[in-house]
Amino acid sequence: MTNRQYEIYRCVLTYKKLGLILEHTGIKDSFALQCAVGNNVLDFHDDFLDDNTVVTLTASATEAYENRQRFNWKEFRDWAALVLALYGSITATIALLK
Repeated sequence: MTNRQYEIYRCVLTYKKLGLILEHTGIKDSFALQCAVGNNVLDFHDDFLDDNTVVTLTASATEAYENRQRFNWKEFRDWAALVLALYGSITATIALLK
């Protein structure tokens, strides 16, 4: 999943209405939105495709979005643990040298 797709998925889950999604993503129409995220990713709840059309993600797209979120938090936790370990080793070394 690209960063752009992740941003679009987040907008779909947040705003749910086609008009708001297009406004916040900067995409001009529903066809361009579908092209940006790929095939069989978005569910449109009517055939009018106007600003009030409710848009949701398919089950596979929701799973991909959740996996990406988990990966982002895992990466953050890994970096935080590394920084904390480095800080602890540096302060322990300084304490031993005094």
